[in-house]
Parts: sequence; structure tokens; C-alpha cells
Amino acid sequence: MKFKPKIGVEFVSVWLSAFVITVLVFIVGFYTLTSVKISDLPSDEEFKKALEEDSSRVVAEETSTEKIEEVVGEDVEEVEISSSSLLNEDMSWSYRGENGPDIWGRLSQEYRTCSQGKKQSPIDLTKMAVKEELSPIKLLYKSSVEGEFSVVGRNLVFKPLPGNVAILFDESYYLSHVTFHAPSEHRLKSIPYDMEIQFVHENSQGKVAIIALLASEKTQPNKTLAHLWSQFPKKDGAIKNIKSFDLKEIFPKNKDYFNYEGSMTTPPCTEGVQWFVLEHTISVSGGQVERLLQSMRFNSRPLQLIHGRVVYKNPR
Repeated sequence: MKFKPKIGVEFVSVWLSAFVITVLVFIVGFYTLTSVKISDLPSDEEFKKALEEDSSRVVAEETSTEKIEEVVGEDVEEVEISSSSLLNEDMSWSYRGENGPDIWGRLSQEYRTCSQGKKQSPIDLTKMAVKEELSPIKLLYKSSVEGEFSVVGRNLVFKPLPGNVAILFDESYYLSHVTFHAPSEHRLKSIPYDMEIQFVHENSQGKVAIIALLASEKTQPNKTLAHLWSQFPKKDGAIKNIKSFDLKEIFPKNKDYFNYEGSMTTPPCTEGVQWFVLEHTISVSGGQVERLLQSMRFNSRPLQLIHGRVVYKNPR
């Protein structure tokens, strides 16, 4: 006896319903796909614009990376600050005599700020300094610096190759040159020092910041400075090429500082300079001071009036 399956009405209706639903889904999907118009798709110009915007984002990200690299001291060789705008080779002015500091402002129209300016340097950094919690000085100088050591105008100058950065007030400043003055230009609590070393920096916007070290005469010579002094230029115009010079070794370990807004200490006495004068001094020998005085004779500008400026001391 053969088995004959019975196909009920309920079984047929279930499968018929499933078939109808499948067909409806297919029809709706096909209609949706075919209803997309070509005009709704991005045009060639829109694609090009999108690509350009994407490229701009990539460039912006790369620029951001470069700025971070500058802060940590990498790839700074590409940034070169011209020291020519910060150094005065004019010999019409002097530190003493008839063309001395008292008449710098009358020697040239360009030098008027030397006598008319209200934010001139150097000054006496007194006990009245306001104590503030300012950001610390960070030196990202190379451990082996190369550069030129020469007499430029009225000053002894060391000009390093690019690539040395100081972080001052959380901004990157690039070392332009270093000058040496005897006696010191600034004073701490009215006390003059035997030498002052000024590290002149400039940022990418042209703002100038100077870190100044004051030095006292001791018996033993400063070993780091001795390396530079061994190549001392013997005459004006002579250039000595210096290699393997570690500028950071000149600085004291403690970099607490006085800060104020002042000027360049040579004509045209340009104002708007941020000064960072270290509170802790370094030592140099009498022979090192005498060698500088023999070459430059005297290259220190007298103290200037404060004119109500505030001197800050970091830290509190």
C-alpha cells in the first residue's frame, strides 16, 4: 500500500505567503536601485574638490607634526634665523668718548629710540621684582655646536649654525648669536659683575628673546669658555671656525631667572625684547675677563631707567 501525502490548505497558504513576500522584497529592492539618477552621483568636479580637501587635511597634519618636532628639538636645522638684523656693524657709535651711549640717539634717525625709548636695557634687577610662577627655560641646544667666532662692529660674537632652540614661555626661539660683554650690562641688586654672556634668540614671527648669564671672576678658568677662548680672534675681521662646542655647559644647573621687557643694548636699541637674566651666576677666570677687555676694551652700556616696568622673578 503506497503512502499518499495529504497537502492541506494551511500548508499551501503558508508557502504561498512566503513566495509573495519574497517577490515583493525583490521588486522593491530593484526599484530602489534603478531609481538612483546619474545626476545624484558626485560629479568629476565634486570628486576633485573632495580630493583637494583631503590633501589639505594631510598637509595640515604634517604641519602640526613639524611644529611638535620643533618643540622637541628635531628637524630644526631647516629654520635659520638671520643675525644680520640683530647685529650692528656700524662703527659710528662707541661705548665711550664723543660717540658714547649718551648721544647714541642723536647720531642717526634710526637710533632715536636709544634716547627716547621707555623700555631700554640694561637695568638693575632689584629686590622689588615681582615673584611669579613662570614657565621654566628649556634649552634644546646641540651637544656639539659649530659656528663662527669673530668681532662684529663693537662686539665679540659667536654665530652658531642653525639648529639650536630655547623654549621660552612655551614658544620656540632659535639661537641667532652669542655676545660677550665686560663688565656686565645688567646688575643684580645693584651689584655689577665681571662679564655678561648674552644668548640672542628670535622666533619665526621676528620676536627677540635674550638669555643673559652674569659671570664673577674666580681663580679657575671656565673650562667650557676656555674652548672658545683658545680660538679668540686676534684682529677685527678675523673669523675663527669653532667645532664641537657645547653651549649648554656654560649654563648653571639652576636656571631661575628675572624677566622683563626691554631692548637691544646696542643701536638702534630696538624695544620689544624679552629678557631672561639668570639669577645664578657662573665663574670665569681673571685671565678670561682680561682677554675680552684687551680685545673689546669696554663694551657695556650703562644702566637705563625702568620707567615703571615690572620685573618678574621665577619661581616664587
